[in-house]
Amino acid sequence: MIDMRMIAALFFLLFTSACVSEPLEKAFDGKLEPKESNAVISEYCVSCHLHSEFDAEAHVFEVKYKYENKRYAGKTECNICHTYKRTIMFDIRRGTHWPVEDDE
Repeated sequence: MIDMRMIAALFFLLFTSACVSEPLEKAFDGKLEPKESNAVISEYCVSCHLHSEFDAEAHVFEVKYKYENKRYAGKTECNICHTYKRTIMFDIRRGTHWPVEDDE
């Protein structure tokens, strides 16, 4: 017979392990130094087949001069424009904030 304490312990471990912040989540949450944060996020991006040839340094150089919006102009951190969230159902939600020029 299955011990109810064992089942409770397994559920506890499952749900508390979901709360552990990985380096990627720390990078997107701004809890790492900017250089380290960008390196972690860039490594994650190139792990995807769609971005396997992505050049993070070139991208940051290009976009930091692209927008006049104060929230984005001159910024060099990936997590300013890009988001990553893990849902309670362990689904991953990625997104990009597109600057609106008249939203200053």
